[in-house]
Amino acid sequence: MDKKIFITGLGGQGIKLMTSILSKILSSLNYNVSLMFDYDAAMRGGTIDALLTYSDKKIDNPLIEKADILVKLSEDGEKINSEQIICEEGLCKNGFPFKEIAKKEFDNELVMNMLVLGYLLKTLNFDLKIIDLNKILPDKNKEQNIKAIKYGYNLTQ
Repeated sequence: MDKKIFITGLGGQGIKLMTSILSKILSSLNYNVSLMFDYDAAMRGGTIDALLTYSDKKIDNPLIEKADILVKLSEDGEKINSEQIICEEGLCKNGFPFKEIAKKEFDNELVMNMLVLGYLLKTLNFDLKIIDLNKILPDKNKEQNIKAIKYGYNLTQ
């Protein structure tokens, strides 16, 4: 079993942090993980893509031509074939406007990436109770990020 996840958006949206945390979570669950980034020279506002593959077997080819899951956090993000789209232009197909939720519930739109991460973990059918977020998340804003991940995980239709 292997899954390919393509996450795209703009620099400053926390895509590197979100996918780095996701890769650590997957590694802690004993999956083989490949994570690659592709981004332009702009630090903020330039496009960034994260290509994450995880598998219970050795990963032979980490490149993604067709993703199992696409998370697109801005209009400017790359286009790629995908079986399941979680977010497109920040508004997710499930109806959850993560940026607005971040502003309203956390008074901080920067936690949008953690909300999306929580929802992605749920979509991937991982039990959040067996993931030790305290060991995985960096110390900076850890408490708020854990709350945002749990909030995103618990979103329902």
